Amino acid sequence: MSVAYYIVLDNKDPGFDPGVNGKCVAHNVDFLDKLATKAGVEGLMHYFWGSADEYLDEPKGDEEPVFHDAGEGVRWTTVMIDAVAKAKHKDQARLLEDLREYLDVLTKAKAIGARWYFAIDL
Repeated sequence: MSVAYYIVLDNKDPGFDPGVNGKCVAHNVDFLDKLATKAGVEGLMHYFWGSADEYLDEPKGDEEPVFHDAGEGVRWTTVMIDAVAKAKHKDQARLLEDLREYLDVLTKAKAIGARWYFAIDL
């Protein structure tokens, strides 16, 4: 089983496919967080929301998801694409593919006023 970080929108029918790969990002969180710190932006986990029941089949409680502005996601992803493009990393090409998929989804989400967060697929 492979871990992947994907985008969840607050609009269940956005008029486009919000699906992304996200596997390479999920396997390089520490590297991306170092780049984010260096670039002066939030780390990836800032945009993550999840609950134990999604991953461990435990009760969720009443906690509501925390959505983020898609424009903020576009800015973050753009900064991260630039940072990864300048960095030397064995997974650079695959990371850029994942980040560009995120950028495409977030750009479309911004256009329709949708909000988002990252979730994990285990």
